[in-house]
Amino acid sequence: LEARVKEFEIKEHEFKGQLKELESDKMHFESQLKGLKLKEDQLESWVKEFESKEVKFNDQVKEFQSKEEEFKGRVAEFKSKEKDFESQIREFESKEEKFKGRVREFELKWLELQLNELKSKENQFEGQVKDLESMQNEFDGQLKELELRENQCEMSFEEVIESDDQPSPAIDGRSLQLLPMEQTDKNESLGNEIRTRLLASSDPSKVVLDIIQNPSIPHCRKGNNVIIIDDGHIVILEQLMRISPQIKPCVREEATRLVLNLKAYIGENTENSVAVLGFLLLLSIYGLVPYFDENEVLKLFGFVAQHKIAVELFGTMGLADKVSHFVQNLIRKKQHVEAVRFICAYNMANKNQAVDLLHEHVQSAKVISESNCTKTNSVKIKDKARDQEIDTLRTVLQCISDNNIESVDLLNQIQGRIFELSRQKRYFSV
Repeated sequence: LEARVKEFEIKEHEFKGQLKELESDKMHFESQLKGLKLKEDQLESWVKEFESKEVKFNDQVKEFQSKEEEFKGRVAEFKSKEKDFESQIREFESKEEKFKGRVREFELKWLELQLNELKSKENQFEGQVKDLESMQNEFDGQLKELELRENQCEMSFEEVIESDDQPSPAIDGRSLQLLPMEQTDKNESLGNEIRTRLLASSDPSKVVLDIIQNPSIPHCRKGNNVIIIDDGHIVILEQLMRISPQIKPCVREEATRLVLNLKAYIGENTENSVAVLGFLLLLSIYGLVPYFDENEVLKLFGFVAQHKIAVELFGTMGLADKVSHFVQNLIRKKQHVEAVRFICAYNMANKNQAVDLLHEHVQSAKVISESNCTKTNSVKIKDKARDQEIDTLRTVLQCISDNNIESVDLLNQIQGRIFELSRQKRYFSV
């Protein structure tokens, strides 16, 4: 019995061992099962990701096919436009040939007109030669007549001497007003004549006031007491400034009244640069500058800067220390030629700055002229725009000459532009 009990215990022990082994195998199996489950889940995730990428790939394939079709359409459109462009080129070449033909036709007409004009001038010149010959014959006759009178002049020599010993006639405002003022800008001898007559007067400053306040030919006036300054008065005032006369107190008082009258007028008529210039000349000549605000005087100079005398007058009135600020204002207002005159007169900067300003002025005039020509089809308006540009260019040339500015490039540019504008006027007027 004991032997069977021991055998049973041994078998029980073996059975427990096998049970533990089975439990271990079960746990191992369950662990493998979990691993397989994880791999299955991972595989399903990969399958879903692949399916998603497959769908995306199919979409991209469709998009590519769509773009391919669009590209083919654009290629076809480009080929069509290329054909249209080639057709337009052929059309343009045809028009170009026609235009060249018209240009040649215009050039021939222009040459014909020039030839006719030369023939006309030749005939005119021949007529002038005949006139000169006629004048020469007339002069010879007058010379003979003068020779015949020479003896009579010698016989009356003593009478002439007695006449020279007599006092010279009185110089008054009327004798000055009778001079041909319309030629003042071109006739230097006229200025000398005016200065001579002023010097011959006992009180030139009073004479000039009389001329301004009592003109021989009344001007149109706004009001009863308004005095108008004209170009003739400016010439006389310039010559009076040259001789620097002594001003009597009573004359200065009269000049003050005149200046106050003018101040009221130019306050409403600053566009009348001649009147403003006359006002400033009166202030300088009659010693009235200290009685007026300096800033106000500087502002008035902005309206007369285009007059050559204004450059000299600026210094005469004691404003030379303000010239830098004044020039900057001129440049800001695009008054380049006026700015250059002041720069050169007062040695403010090197010549390069002056050349740059004049170059900018020339370019600005060209832009304005071309803009005005583009806006219209009227030959008359276009010619007017070209004439205005030519006048501007000639003003620049005069400024270069007056101030000894050396710039071959700028001169060539201006002269070339004037030639081009003149050619355009002749060409388009045919």
